[in-house]
Amino acid sequence: MRAREAAAELLYEIERDKSYASLVLKNKLSAMLSDSREKALATELVYGSIRYKKHLDYIRDLFCKIKLSKLDPYTVAVLRLSLYQLFYLENIPQSAVCNEAVKITTKRVNKGAAGFVNGLLRSVIREKDRISYPENETKKLGITESYPKWLLTLWTEDYGFEKAKEIAIHSNKPKGASYRINYLKAPSNFVLPPDLESPQNEKAFREGFITVQDKGSQTAAEALEAERGQTILDLCAAPGGKTCYIAQMMQNTGEIIACDIHPHRLELIRQTANRLGAENIKCMLNDGAADRTEWHGKFDRVIADVPCSGLGVISGKPDIKWRKQDFDKLCDLQYNILKTAMRYVKKDGKLVYSTCTVHRAENEDIITKALAENKNFVLDGEMTQLFPTDEHDGFFICRLKRCE
Repeated sequence: MRAREAAAELLYEIERDKSYASLVLKNKLSAMLSDSREKALATELVYGSIRYKKHLDYIRDLFCKIKLSKLDPYTVAVLRLSLYQLFYLENIPQSAVCNEAVKITTKRVNKGAAGFVNGLLRSVIREKDRISYPENETKKLGITESYPKWLLTLWTEDYGFEKAKEIAIHSNKPKGASYRINYLKAPSNFVLPPDLESPQNEKAFREGFITVQDKGSQTAAEALEAERGQTILDLCAAPGGKTCYIAQMMQNTGEIIACDIHPHRLELIRQTANRLGAENIKCMLNDGAADRTEWHGKFDRVIADVPCSGLGVISGKPDIKWRKQDFDKLCDLQYNILKTAMRYVKKDGKLVYSTCTVHRAENEDIITKALAENKNFVLDGEMTQLFPTDEHDGFFICRLKRCE
């Protein structure tokens, strides 16, 4: 099986089962392809076709005379990945795109479907430079950057249209991995090789000298201002990146209680801690929203990186933008976790609330409500909304201090 055929199968399965692309790729791709270059191309085709799905479907519908409901779902997947190549991958010859699309559609569906695909793609190629878009700026942005109306409306209401446009554009740009040097294991003079994909870095990762962690996530851990010998609670800790960075800042002194509601995610924390040599972490199964009276006033520092909509990490998980969540239910959970976390902080202790989303209702509004209802806490510094850029994901970080 070649990359395009694998990508079509995976796209078909993702759409059929409403699955997360990252999980399907993780579980299926290696069994389908062995060559690293083929894997890389298939991954690019899957993520790109999902990222720009609305734009690709817009183009398809301009040239398609058949109702979508009458198209075979596999054919729809082939059209998306083929149009993605034509419009976004300039290094692939147009003839190769058409020929491969015909081959895999013939094999998986029939010659009639393959003829339809061939005719549509060749029509697109002829008219590619003359495709028109709506004059309305918001509608055009929704098509060209490929976002659902509800999401652009949310960002526009929160930050204004120009900022919403900026967020949308940056969220469509996949970022390279961001590495952090782990000085619990790495020598003080350790330097990352300039080529981040180098074998030296792969070896350094396995040995725990470095780890992959977005700069927004690092900033959240740094905001905690953890000190040697403290007792710290990481209330929503999996997979453990921030927990281990906090352990590094504490130089493996004191104690960090790292919690998650799922046992298999606690195992992820343990694996990360073992690789990085973080020895002051104790993992505990715990529901972050459930109150534990024995923890009241016990911790010098508490960090609550709460479950969120993930609207700040679309660059790496493009299917997030096609899944509208129940924001009322989500915000209730976030508030309940924060309210519980506040009970665990010692007098003069500090609490960090963070999310990987760009959405006022999950961020500033949660903090404002919590402070209005709990006069024992005050803001310790400014609330920080990191918007997606080429350097980091979208992230919200706020530090509170218990004053009595």
